[in-house]
Amino acid sequence: MEVPLFFFIGCLLLSAALAAGLAAYMGRRVKAPGSREMAALWVACGIWCVAYIGEIMAPNLPAKVAWLNVQYVGIASAPSAWMFYALRYSSDGRFPTRRQALFLCIVPATTLLLQWTNPLHGLMRREVGLVAVGSLQVISKVYGPWLWVHIAYSYGALLVGSVALVRGLPGHLTLYRGQRHLVLWACALPWIASVVYLVAPAAWTRLDPTPVVMTVSGFLCAWALFRFGLLDLVPAARNAVIEELRSGLLVADARGRLVDMNPAAAALLGLHRSAALGQSLDEMLLAHTVRPALDEGPDDGSLHLGARGEEGPTYLEVQRAPLRDRSGRVGGEVVTINDVTERQRAQREREALILELQQALAEVHTLGGLLPICAHCKRIRNDGGYWTRLEEYISQHSGAEFTHGICPDCLRQIYPELVEGDGSARRPEAPR
Repeated sequence: MEVPLFFFIGCLLLSAALAAGLAAYMGRRVKAPGSREMAALWVACGIWCVAYIGEIMAPNLPAKVAWLNVQYVGIASAPSAWMFYALRYSSDGRFPTRRQALFLCIVPATTLLLQWTNPLHGLMRREVGLVAVGSLQVISKVYGPWLWVHIAYSYGALLVGSVALVRGLPGHLTLYRGQRHLVLWACALPWIASVVYLVAPAAWTRLDPTPVVMTVSGFLCAWALFRFGLLDLVPAARNAVIEELRSGLLVADARGRLVDMNPAAAALLGLHRSAALGQSLDEMLLAHTVRPALDEGPDDGSLHLGARGEEGPTYLEVQRAPLRDRSGRVGGEVVTINDVTERQRAQREREALILELQQALAEVHTLGGLLPICAHCKRIRNDGGYWTRLEEYISQHSGAEFTHGICPDCLRQIYPELVEGDGSARRPEAPR
């Protein structure tokens, strides 16, 4: 066996082993959105690599065609698995639905069926033969019309999945930039290899480099998984929480540029979200009264008087925290803003009410304890040892005031001439 061919087969074996390991790892991450689809993707890649080794090592054309048919189990299903993984991952498991998935599997299923029944119709390959590449005999084929349908579908699935996955990653932040680059390269390399195999006329391209290139893509995906936690970040879950969050959220990258803002923050600061993104966070906040709270307030949050409106001042609670990557390096900053106007108003009303009650309490004197009172004249001895009248003492020690009159019994005793026979007071006669 020639050294280049030995190296090529070694890369295929490495790709198959790596695909098996990644598939097993993904299969255990059943709770992560898209884990099953990615496991299916690596199973398909493993079948493709192993069957391609069988095709290369097969001694005659029928055996090579049989191994080629086995390859199409992986070739036809890998693009769909990639698309399903990206859609499910970026949508937090909502898409595709079972009906949508069945519809999207029509073309791969048809491709696999036509591949296995090609001698009956020639829709996949019109002519099949052997051609020598050095000492190796490889399949030479003239493609049928359905193969171009399969190629268009496969490239479309790869494109849809790549766009969905890349758009779902927060690539503006430094701590996710490495993850984004790895995913981009993992998506692009199989595309490049497949295009080269289909259109390049060189003889060496009769050996399909796509499965070998998948070794590199597999390493990149493994790095994204174990180094950056690819399945630990769920973009759709982030969108559902952040977009509906009542608190304002501002995210800046390591350069201090605003890279994310939820609708609540835009409403609190009176900003247009599309115009604010990409601007300097410091310069943007300098135009608002929130910035002094960030500069002067404590790190755990501060209250600041915001803009004055028709209904009075607006109170904002500002908090900030650094964004750190797994190595502890600061990759950005998060600023949260909460409208606490109603809470501040309620607190001020409570403080005013407490003050009023304290003032009222200060004016109230409560009588208590033993009071020395004369049994005859009913005078009370005060704290200074002086005897004072009862009403005078009570007035001094409470807020009560007295008015004087004569009760009926006293009137009868003191002024009997003013009392009628029935006990009622007589009206005095007017002078003549």
